[in-house]
Amino acid sequence: MQRTTLGEALGITAADDLYYAFRDISTGLEYLRNGAELSEKGLYAELGEYEFSVFMDFREIQDDAEGTWSMLCGTLDGNGVENLEDERLQVLYKPLNKAFRDVLENVSAESGAAVGGAVPVDEDMIDKTADVFEKLLIKQKKTVLKRSSVSKKWLSQSLKSVAQALVSPSKIKSDAGVSSALPAEMGKVENQLIAAWLLLQEEPHALTLYGLDYTFRKLTEQNPEYLLSGAGYVQLLQALLAAGADTVAQPVFAPLEKILALPACQEFILVHESEGQEWFHKERFELLLQWLVMIRLTAFAEEPPAVGLGKWVQIAASDVQHFTELAAHSGYRLDLFLRLLRSAEKSAEGTLSAVSVVNRPVKVKSSKARN
Repeated sequence: MQRTTLGEALGITAADDLYYAFRDISTGLEYLRNGAELSEKGLYAELGEYEFSVFMDFREIQDDAEGTWSMLCGTLDGNGVENLEDERLQVLYKPLNKAFRDVLENVSAESGAAVGGAVPVDEDMIDKTADVFEKLLIKQKKTVLKRSSVSKKWLSQSLKSVAQALVSPSKIKSDAGVSSALPAEMGKVENQLIAAWLLLQEEPHALTLYGLDYTFRKLTEQNPEYLLSGAGYVQLLQALLAAGADTVAQPVFAPLEKILALPACQEFILVHESEGQEWFHKERFELLLQWLVMIRLTAFAEEPPAVGLGKWVQIAASDVQHFTELAAHSGYRLDLFLRLLRSAEKSAEGTLSAVSVVNRPVKVKSSKARN
């Protein structure tokens, strides 16, 4: 009989700067252990009654110059996690993720509402934490954000603008069908999503580059809705960021066909192929339409639309309802919806398009001019 060690059987290199990642297929969790420890002490695991573990997919990892994997191994202390790369980014960019989390945790259901003249009690804290985050992001990216000269209260003012618009008297008095096309109020998750979009609109790649998507997912998992989970909210945020900051300064639905061609937007509305045709998800499509309007409302924090905020919201809600009906007529088949969209744009001259948001761009001052 021949005996060998675990390290020899797995080809483990006993080095302090080498780490081994592996997965337990019974739980799906990933683990990280140091090469020297595995070689000298073997693999330690605790099992309860009737429990079992099957460790597979061993891979060797060389520690980086920052010692990130060493820090992560020490932080995990042998515990398993869903994704090691997510956890590594949390260690590597810990201050930035903490600042991001601080902003979103300070954005509560009443933040930015200012309904009936009430002033949000956490308004100052929101703006202070947003300032801390932006300074860290600028330091990390070694760049300057265009809104660096904007009012210090830009975040709370933007949230307030959206909340006020959604409860505007003109919207409330409009017909029930139009009113239901947009949400009636802002909840905690809605405010967090808008805040995250505002913070990252100039640096959309920062969401995944620095592990901010993981932080956002964990926060929104605490407030699940029937349609979206934490991962769903991340997909929605990615879709809105992919649409670009220019979405705010452009007509809401003028670039709709272009927006729907974006991979992030297609992923969110669950575009898939069946029987040779591409289809999309009804509820997610309607949600995307609503959010394209809601992020555009942030542009009115300092300069309201010429037609008045209430009227603008009523028109935007009519547009949401119109495109929702087009989607229903298409049977949620993507190519058919796009054909109906193009046909509607041509035939609606002098009717819907003449009075809707589609042909009424909002002039937004450049960031340099906002002081």
